[in-house]
Amino acid sequence: MGMGAYIYDLYDPHEDISYQIPQLWVEDDPGARDASVHYLDEFQVGDKLVLYYDYGDDWEFDIQIEKISRTKQGPVVARVLAGQRYGIIDDIGGVSGLKEYYSKCKKKQNLRFYEEWLGFLPNLDEFNVADINRELNE
Repeated sequence: MGMGAYIYDLYDPHEDISYQIPQLWVEDDPGARDASVHYLDEFQVGDKLVLYYDYGDDWEFDIQIEKISRTKQGPVVARVLAGQRYGIIDDIGGVSGLKEYYSKCKKKQNLRFYEEWLGFLPNLDEFNVADINRELNE
């Protein structure tokens, strides 16, 4: 799988296929597919995928398809069923940057830089599935 400067790959390790946004491809990847013409219902319950996101921060998420609901109305949309904690903060510096932020929060150290940069101070211990799904489908 080629790793370029595009924002994400949804990778199927079983089939060795990556799904990418074609306008952002920066290199030829013979295993790449156009993400804009593929849908979640092409996968099966039990399929395991890897989401590579923001190659500057190197986020990597394991995804397993647990349920597929088919309806006659509307498009198929992704939904988060469960999770833990707040999640990532874009451009914070990947795992190490997020750990540093979390450590400073726990120690109640000066967080002015983060508050000015983000406009708020996220509580990394919180998880709200309704908020996540609303943002996911906006």
